[in-house]
Amino acid sequence: MATPDPDMGAPVADMAVPDPDAGDPPPPPMGDIFGGRIIRLAIAANPAADGCRDLNNDNRADNSLSLAAALANDGLQGAVDDGSLNLLPTSIGLAAPGANGEFDLALLTGNAGGAGYVVSASSLDDMGNPRVIFGGTRIAAGQLTAGPGNFPVAIPVGGMDLALDITNATITGQAGIDANGFFINNGVISASSPTTPWSRRWPTPTLPSRAGLLPPDINGTGNSVCLTFTSAGVALDGFPVE
Repeated sequence: MATPDPDMGAPVADMAVPDPDAGDPPPPPMGDIFGGRIIRLAIAANPAADGCRDLNNDNRADNSLSLAAALANDGLQGAVDDGSLNLLPTSIGLAAPGANGEFDLALLTGNAGGAGYVVSASSLDDMGNPRVIFGGTRIAAGQLTAGPGNFPVAIPVGGMDLALDITNATITGQAGIDANGFFINNGVISASSPTTPWSRRWPTPTLPSRAGLLPPDINGTGNSVCLTFTSAGVALDGFPVE
Protein backbone atom coordinates (compact mmCIF):
# COMPACT_ATOMS: atom_id res chain seq x y z
CA MET A 1 0.00 0.00 0.00
CA ALA A 2 1.18 3.49 -0.78
CA THR A 3 1.98 5.57 2.31
CA PRO A 4 0.31 9.02 2.37
CA ASP A 5 2.79 11.87 2.27
CA PRO A 6 2.18 13.93 5.42
CA ASP A 7 3.25 17.07 3.56
CA MET A 8 0.51 16.67 0.96
CA GLY A 9 -2.32 17.43 3.40
CA ALA A 10 -5.71 15.80 3.34
CA PRO A 11 -7.11 14.82 -0.04
CA VAL A 12 -9.54 17.34 -1.49
CA ALA A 13 -12.72 16.20 -3.24
CA ASP A 14 -13.25 17.31 -6.82
CA MET A 15 -15.48 20.39 -7.00
CA ALA A 16 -17.20 21.79 -10.07
CA VAL A 17 -16.26 25.41 -10.65
CA PRO A 18 -19.24 27.53 -11.82
CA ASP A 19 -18.84 28.90 -15.31
CA PRO A 20 -19.64 32.64 -15.12
CA ASP A 21 -20.65 32.60 -18.79
CA ALA A 22 -23.13 29.73 -18.39
CA GLY A 23 -26.04 31.88 -17.19
CA ASP A 24 -28.76 30.74 -14.81
CA PRO A 25 -29.35 27.00 -14.52
CA PRO A 26 -32.48 25.73 -16.28
CA PRO A 27 -35.58 25.34 -14.10
CA PRO A 28 -36.36 21.83 -12.89
CA PRO A 29 -38.65 19.81 -15.16
CA MET A 30 -42.37 20.22 -14.48
CA GLY A 31 -43.21 16.57 -14.95
CA ASP A 32 -46.01 15.25 -17.13
CA ILE A 33 -48.16 18.00 -18.66
CA PHE A 34 -51.58 17.36 -20.16
CA GLY A 35 -53.80 20.09 -21.57
CA GLY A 36 -57.54 20.53 -21.66
CA ARG A 37 -60.08 23.06 -22.92
CA ILE A 38 -63.41 24.02 -21.39
CA ILE A 39 -66.04 23.01 -23.96
CA ARG A 40 -69.17 23.69 -21.87
CA LEU A 41 -69.46 26.63 -19.49
CA ALA A 42 -72.46 28.07 -17.68
CA ILE A 43 -73.46 30.22 -14.76
CA ALA A 44 -75.09 27.89 -12.25
CA ALA A 45 -78.84 28.59 -12.33
CA ASN A 46 -79.66 26.33 -9.39
CA PRO A 47 -76.82 26.68 -6.85
CA ALA A 48 -77.91 23.80 -4.61
CA ALA A 49 -78.44 21.30 -7.43
CA ASP A 50 -75.35 22.44 -9.31
CA GLY A 51 -72.93 21.84 -6.43
CA CYS A 52 -72.15 25.44 -5.44
CA ARG A 53 -70.67 26.07 -1.99
CA ASP A 54 -72.24 27.71 1.03
CA LEU A 55 -69.89 30.68 1.41
CA ASN A 56 -71.63 32.59 4.19
CA ASN A 57 -72.57 29.70 6.48
CA ASP A 58 -76.33 30.16 6.11
CA ASN A 59 -76.86 26.53 5.03
CA ARG A 60 -77.67 27.57 1.45
CA ALA A 61 -75.55 27.23 -1.67
CA ASP A 62 -74.43 30.61 -2.99
CA ASN A 63 -74.30 32.16 -6.45
CA SER A 64 -75.06 35.86 -6.80
CA LEU A 65 -75.07 35.44 -10.59
CA SER A 66 -77.78 32.77 -10.66
CA LEU A 67 -80.54 35.14 -11.79
CA ALA A 68 -78.40 36.15 -14.75
CA ALA A 69 -77.98 32.57 -15.95
CA ALA A 70 -81.02 32.56 -18.26
CA LEU A 71 -79.87 35.80 -19.88
CA ALA A 72 -76.16 35.07 -20.05
CA ASN A 73 -75.63 31.37 -20.65
CA ASP A 74 -76.45 31.25 -24.36
CA GLY A 75 -73.90 33.95 -25.06
CA LEU A 76 -71.38 32.39 -22.72
CA GLN A 77 -71.60 29.02 -24.45
CA GLY A 78 -71.56 30.78 -27.80
CA ALA A 79 -68.20 32.35 -26.94
CA VAL A 80 -66.85 28.90 -26.10
CA ASP A 81 -68.24 27.38 -29.30
CA ASP A 82 -66.92 30.07 -31.64
CA GLY A 83 -63.46 30.02 -30.05
CA SER A 84 -63.49 33.54 -28.67
CA LEU A 85 -63.26 32.14 -25.12
CA ASN A 86 -60.58 29.51 -24.63
CA LEU A 87 -59.93 28.46 -21.04
CA LEU A 88 -57.36 25.67 -20.79
CA PRO A 89 -57.26 23.67 -17.51
CA THR A 90 -53.87 21.96 -17.57
CA SER A 91 -52.42 19.30 -15.28
CA ILE A 92 -48.75 19.55 -14.30
CA GLY A 93 -47.14 16.54 -12.66
CA LEU A 94 -50.06 14.12 -12.97
CA ALA A 95 -49.26 10.78 -14.59
CA ALA A 96 -51.74 8.99 -16.82
CA PRO A 97 -54.41 7.74 -16.35
CA GLY A 98 -54.74 10.34 -13.61
CA ALA A 99 -57.32 8.59 -11.44
CA ASN A 100 -55.23 9.29 -8.34
CA GLY A 101 -52.46 11.73 -7.55
CA GLU A 102 -51.37 15.18 -6.40
CA PHE A 103 -50.34 17.80 -8.95
CA ASP A 104 -50.57 21.47 -9.95
CA LEU A 105 -53.63 22.61 -11.89
CA ALA A 106 -53.00 25.60 -14.15
CA LEU A 107 -55.69 27.72 -15.81
CA LEU A 108 -54.25 28.94 -19.09
CA THR A 109 -55.74 30.83 -22.01
CA GLY A 110 -54.95 30.52 -25.69
CA ASN A 111 -56.18 30.23 -29.26
CA ALA A 112 -56.70 27.40 -31.70
CA GLY A 113 -53.56 26.63 -33.65
CA GLY A 114 -50.83 24.08 -34.22
CA ALA A 115 -51.88 20.61 -33.17
CA GLY A 116 -54.45 21.97 -30.72
CA TYR A 117 -54.26 25.27 -28.83
CA VAL A 118 -51.44 27.79 -28.62
CA VAL A 119 -51.05 29.03 -25.04
CA SER A 120 -51.25 32.81 -24.69
CA ALA A 121 -48.10 34.46 -23.37
CA SER A 122 -50.31 36.67 -21.21
CA SER A 123 -51.28 33.63 -19.10
CA LEU A 124 -47.59 33.00 -18.27
CA ASP A 125 -45.17 35.04 -16.18
CA ASP A 126 -41.68 36.17 -17.23
CA MET A 127 -40.28 32.76 -16.27
CA GLY A 128 -42.84 30.91 -18.38
CA ASN A 129 -44.83 29.70 -15.37
CA PRO A 130 -48.64 29.85 -15.28
CA ARG A 131 -50.01 32.99 -13.65
CA VAL A 132 -53.01 31.08 -12.31
CA ILE A 133 -52.09 27.81 -10.66
CA PHE A 134 -53.67 25.69 -7.95
CA GLY A 135 -50.86 23.90 -6.14
CA GLY A 136 -51.61 20.72 -4.24
CA THR A 137 -54.58 19.76 -6.41
CA ARG A 138 -55.67 16.19 -5.74
CA ILE A 139 -57.50 13.45 -7.57
CA ALA A 140 -58.73 10.49 -5.52
CA ALA A 141 -60.64 7.72 -7.29
CA GLY A 142 -61.30 10.13 -10.14
CA GLN A 143 -62.65 12.96 -7.95
CA LEU A 144 -60.79 16.26 -8.31
CA THR A 145 -60.45 18.90 -5.59
CA ALA A 146 -58.47 22.11 -6.13
CA GLY A 147 -58.08 25.34 -4.22
CA PRO A 148 -58.73 27.64 -2.65
CA GLY A 149 -57.11 30.06 -5.07
CA ASN A 150 -57.56 33.44 -6.75
CA PHE A 151 -57.80 34.50 -10.39
CA PRO A 152 -59.44 37.09 -12.62
CA VAL A 153 -62.00 36.03 -15.21
CA ALA A 154 -64.05 37.90 -17.81
CA ILE A 155 -67.46 36.39 -18.56
CA PRO A 156 -69.05 37.50 -21.85
CA VAL A 157 -72.66 38.49 -21.22
CA GLY A 158 -74.86 40.35 -23.66
CA GLY A 159 -71.97 41.39 -25.90
CA MET A 160 -69.87 42.73 -23.03
CA ASP A 161 -67.42 41.25 -20.55
CA LEU A 162 -68.39 40.93 -16.91
CA ALA A 163 -64.98 41.23 -15.22
CA LEU A 164 -64.65 39.44 -11.89
CA ASP A 165 -61.77 39.14 -9.45
CA ILE A 166 -62.41 35.67 -8.10
CA THR A 167 -61.07 34.77 -4.65
CA ASN A 168 -61.34 31.74 -2.38
CA ALA A 169 -62.12 29.62 -5.43
CA THR A 170 -62.43 25.86 -5.33
CA ILE A 171 -62.71 23.55 -8.34
CA THR A 172 -64.29 20.12 -8.22
CA GLY A 173 -65.25 17.48 -10.77
CA GLN A 174 -64.49 14.03 -12.11
CA ALA A 175 -61.12 14.18 -13.82
CA GLY A 176 -58.43 12.11 -15.47
CA ILE A 177 -56.20 11.74 -18.51
CA ASP A 178 -57.29 10.13 -21.77
CA ALA A 179 -55.78 9.85 -25.25
CA ASN A 180 -56.51 13.56 -25.90
CA GLY A 181 -55.22 15.02 -22.64
CA PHE A 182 -56.59 16.20 -19.29
CA PHE A 183 -60.38 16.20 -18.90
CA ILE A 184 -62.84 17.34 -16.20
CA ASN A 185 -66.50 16.28 -16.18
CA ASN A 186 -69.22 17.83 -14.01
CA GLY A 187 -66.82 20.61 -13.06
CA VAL A 188 -67.80 23.35 -10.59
CA ILE A 189 -65.95 26.58 -9.84
CA SER A 190 -67.34 28.07 -6.64
CA ALA A 191 -65.86 31.31 -5.31
CA SER A 192 -66.22 34.78 -3.85
CA SER A 193 -65.76 38.04 -5.71
CA PRO A 194 -64.84 41.08 -3.59
CA THR A 195 -65.74 43.45 -6.42
CA THR A 196 -69.23 44.40 -7.53
CA PRO A 197 -68.68 44.88 -11.27
CA TRP A 198 -72.32 44.99 -12.30
CA SER A 199 -73.14 48.54 -11.28
CA ARG A 200 -69.77 49.97 -12.35
CA ARG A 201 -69.27 48.24 -15.69
CA TRP A 202 -72.71 47.81 -17.22
CA PRO A 203 -74.60 50.62 -18.98
CA THR A 204 -78.08 51.16 -17.54
CA PRO A 205 -80.01 49.97 -20.64
CA THR A 206 -78.01 46.76 -21.00
CA LEU A 207 -79.83 44.64 -18.44
CA PRO A 208 -83.26 45.25 -16.98
CA SER A 209 -83.42 45.37 -13.19
CA ARG A 210 -79.66 44.87 -13.11
CA ALA A 211 -79.41 45.75 -9.41
CA GLY A 212 -81.59 42.76 -8.62
CA LEU A 213 -79.52 40.37 -10.72
CA LEU A 214 -76.42 40.54 -8.55
CA PRO A 215 -77.40 40.88 -4.90
CA PRO A 216 -74.55 40.53 -2.42
CA ASP A 217 -74.96 37.42 -0.30
CA ILE A 218 -71.74 37.11 1.69
CA ASN A 219 -72.52 39.34 4.64
CA GLY A 220 -71.75 42.49 2.68
CA THR A 221 -68.17 41.43 1.88
CA GLY A 222 -68.78 40.80 -1.80
CA ASN A 223 -70.61 38.49 -4.18
CA SER A 224 -70.56 34.79 -4.86
CA VAL A 225 -69.75 33.22 -8.21
CA CYS A 226 -70.54 29.65 -9.27
CA LEU A 227 -69.83 28.26 -12.73
CA THR A 228 -70.35 24.74 -14.07
CA PHE A 229 -68.17 23.36 -16.84
CA THR A 230 -66.86 20.40 -18.79
CA SER A 231 -63.38 20.28 -20.27
CA ALA A 232 -61.91 17.92 -22.85
CA GLY A 233 -58.30 16.99 -23.43
CA VAL A 234 -56.36 18.95 -26.07
CA ALA A 235 -52.77 19.28 -27.24
CA LEU A 236 -50.93 22.44 -26.19
CA ASP A 237 -48.35 24.47 -28.08
CA GLY A 238 -46.19 27.06 -26.34
CA PHE A 239 -46.25 25.42 -22.92
CA PRO A 240 -44.02 24.51 -21.31
CA VAL A 241 -41.82 27.28 -22.66
CA GLU A 242 -38.60 25.89 -24.11
